[in-house]
Amino acid sequence: MEYVTRSRSDDSHLIHFLFSLQKDNEAVLKRVLDDYHIGATRNGETIFWQIDKDNHVRGGKIIAYNKEDGHRIKGKGVNWVHSLLKKQGVFNQDWTLTQCLFGEHLLSSSANRDKVVAVVESEKTALICSVQYPDCVWLATGGKSQLAVQKIKVLANRTVIFFPDVDGYREWTECVKAFSFCRSIKVSDVLEQNATEADRKKKIDIADLILRDWQSLRQYREDTPLARAQRMIREMTERNPSLQMLIDTLGLVPVVDDG
Repeated sequence: MEYVTRSRSDDSHLIHFLFSLQKDNEAVLKRVLDDYHIGATRNGETIFWQIDKDNHVRGGKIIAYNKEDGHRIKGKGVNWVHSLLKKQGVFNQDWTLTQCLFGEHLLSSSANRDKVVAVVESEKTALICSVQYPDCVWLATGGKSQLAVQKIKVLANRTVIFFPDVDGYREWTECVKAFSFCRSIKVSDVLEQNATEADRKKKIDIADLILRDWQSLRQYREDTPLARAQRMIREMTERNPSLQMLIDTLGLVPVVDDG
């Protein structure tokens, strides 16, 4: 837990991106990040800690995201904190990772005892959904193929809704048949029913739908007369770079008549 505490930070590319979309909801986002103990590396990568229901730290998953759009950086794989500690000689080389659900520790909170549990694939999706729909406890498996009985057993006697990515609906519908220990089970078909062909090619998840709404709201907030003027000037200078030189030389600034 010492490593979890030391790494806790909002200074990662993904978190900066989320804050840029949630300027009117920063307090809620901050609370969610604290609840999940989100960390950051010196390089701006995000650390997703896996902490079980007994508050034991199982591992820290390190993922790099693009600061412009919040997407995973292609070609850059996942790293783990324990792998780094092994290289540093801090951990014994025969130490092995035993994963649990991301966010599992939240199940032990008395405030969450009667809440519906929502299970998604990615840790990023769990964060975003927790901001948007706080009435559920959002957990993540860490991948489509990570829906294993040994992980889900912790949800015994709970009401659970599974939200697979758009390409995982059939697989997860089959998998949940083994989870009879849950009080109630449902596999959401919201993506199955609403995803476009383009969405399916991109393999979207429920967080992508939420991010679209957040980005639309940001564009609405930023669509002021001054913002429109600045966009027009940027487009003009891209077509004619000498115009930017003129603007800089004369110290020109856009003036907008709000009347």
